This record gives sequence, C-alpha cells and structure tokens, in this order.
Amino acid sequence: MMHPDEQKDSTPSLIGRRVTLNGLQVELRVESLLWEAVDDVCEREGLTLDALCAVIDSRRGAADLTAALQFFIVTYYRAAVAKNPTGFQEDGVQPSRHLLGALEDAAPFPKG
Repeated sequence: MMHPDEQKDSTPSLIGRRVTLNGLQVELRVESLLWEAVDDVCEREGLTLDALCAVIDSRRGAADLTAALQFFIVTYYRAAVAKNPTGFQEDGVQPSRHLLGALEDAAPFPKG
C-alpha cells in the first residue's frame, strides 16, 4: 500500500515522500523497500518520519539528506545484526532463508 505522501517518480523504482525540516518541506526519493525499512525503524523507535529525518539532518554534515538516510538505514540494521554474532545463520543451513529472501527482494532473478 502506498504511503499517503508517496508519489511515483518517473523512475519506477523510486518513491518520493515529503518531510518537514525546520518548517520547510523537502522531498526525498528512494526505493520502496528502503521506505519500508524507514517505516519499520520509525515504528520500532516511536518516531515520526519528520522526527527521524530531523535527527539525521542535524548530524549529516555536508552529505546529501537522501544519502544520509540510506546510510542510516544500513547502519541501523548492521547494528541490529551485530547483536547476534551468528547473524541469520540457521543451524548449518547455508545460505540462510533470510539471506535468500533479502537477495530475492533486492535483486530478483528475471522471470521467464
């Protein structure tokens, strides 16, 4: 389901959402899978999208806000995985179903 603020970009894989930073509306365009991860983080951490982006914006230095958001999501999930030293490994099964699922979501094999 599309978030109310999402707008389809001319590139089919990018979705735009508006966030308010310091009273100004800014549009960020990233892949839908990344927006799902952002929504998950906001829900887990009890933050709104605007609040999360404001924190990232205040710490990003010269980096582009979209790039800083992407970097944050990778860093957030890396920190979560690091708490489990075996990662998603499943009793000797390699590759794990988590790895296969992530690969399928990120880079699915062509159908046909």
